[in-house]
Amino acid sequence: MIFVSQALKALGVDEFVMRGNPTSETEFNQMFRKVTGEDANGIAIESSDPADFGVTWSQITAKMTELENE
Repeated sequence: MIFVSQALKALGVDEFVMRGNPTSETEFNQMFRKVTGEDANGIAIESSDPADFGVTWSQITAKMTELENE
């Protein structure tokens, strides 16, 4: 079984937080956060804006299928 996080890493997406293993675009948008920097205290700044994600759910599911078929 391939997880979303594995597909993300294979797509070159790094510096993210995933709270769960989404099975749909809606769940992905709720569970995924892209780390866009850090504040003055060194704490990660997380974005919930899909425009910041650098990847779409369609790309993720395609990569998951590709990885499963390998």
